Amino acid sequence: MEVIVCKSPEMVASLVATHICEFVRSDREAVLGLATGKSPQLTYHKIIQLAERNAISFNGVLAFMLDEYIGVSDDHPGRYRNVLQDFIGRAGVREENVFALPNDWPSGANPDLELNERCQRFEDDIAKVGGIDIQLLGVSEHGHIAFNEPMSSLTSRTRVKTLTNYSRSANAGAFVDIRHFGDNIDSFGFEVSDYEDYVPIHAVTQGIGTILDSDHAILIATGIEKSKVIARAIEGPLTAFVPASALQMHRHATFVLDEDAASQLEMLEYYCQVKESKRYVQPPIT
Repeated sequence: MEVIVCKSPEMVASLVATHICEFVRSDREAVLGLATGKSPQLTYHKIIQLAERNAISFNGVLAFMLDEYIGVSDDHPGRYRNVLQDFIGRAGVREENVFALPNDWPSGANPDLELNERCQRFEDDIAKVGGIDIQLLGVSEHGHIAFNEPMSSLTSRTRVKTLTNYSRSANAGAFVDIRHFGDNIDSFGFEVSDYEDYVPIHAVTQGIGTILDSDHAILIATGIEKSKVIARAIEGPLTAFVPASALQMHRHATFVLDEDAASQLEMLEYYCQVKESKRYVQPPIT
């Protein structure tokens, strides 16, 4: 495991984006695992900028989704596949090269069995292309990666998970319903729905075992609110209660943090020393 501490979220995003662009430039058929959530959004923006500026083609890249809600329509803005569409389109990843996870309950006689079979096909698709080269990850304040909630099996594969209320509340922004009422300025008002009314209860997610099979897992975390869970994931015991701690077992896991997210690490000085003395830190794109 390596820990890289940057001065700001912008530097975190630039470092990760540079690494991914350099990798794609060296392997035009790279296989990327794409996370959603807030953590990687600035990184995706930087990737688009770097790719455009340096004429790096993502045309041959294969992209596998990390997780997805169950019970959302194909065109719902909260569907993670749609959240990633701007990056996929602007980076130039071909639509047929995007492996999405199911977002609906099958309509057959045994929907649970059918959904499990679709999850297995997703695993089979990863295996057919030789595995994921770089898997991007974020982490919640509760320590889950993808939708592997606390107490998820550390050997789990792609499957359906029931979401905690914390996860549903944290991702409610794309699902809340705002109702307006009143005919004039004196009577105008609005009412915001409770997230429990609209945020899906279930999701499909790559398992922790699936994530551990990737060649390189890169976890991005920024902000002081992530500092406690980052310290537990990197320096705490390996435990299913903090799913991100499973990355301690990954053959090549990199935590890329800003100074706030790294602030509670006991060995922070050492990680900074290692970063400064490494001879193989990825150089900027030229």
